[in-house]
Amino acid sequence: MKKHIGFVMLLIALLIPVYAQAATPRRPKVLPYINFSGTTATCSVSVNGDSTKDTISLTAKLYDGSTCIATWTDSGTCNLNFSKTKTVQSGKTYKLTADVTINGTALGTTSATGTCP
Repeated sequence: MKKHIGFVMLLIALLIPVYAQAATPRRPKVLPYINFSGTTATCSVSVNGDSTKDTISLTAKLYDGSTCIATWTDSGTCNLNFSKTKTVQSGKTYKLTADVTINGTALGTTSATGTCP
């Protein structure tokens, strides 16, 4: 009798449906930011990959109108927090662009614009 109860319990356990939820992958995020303190522009880019194994490459450029006045590169894994400064002129508008590649795949160009007070 004990064998039958054990067999029935095993059969019931196998028949109970088990639901698995797939992990939703994070989407890579690229957040460029430009901030001014006097005539110093702080150019920052935050890149969040979607895996701890992601290899991230960044090329950041600062533009005064259509003229590139600074170019920086950086790389890392998983998350990348980049920040550099550049002396600029009051009253001008500047654009920071970020070209990011994750695991060899280009994400396109993201940008931020700001005017030096």
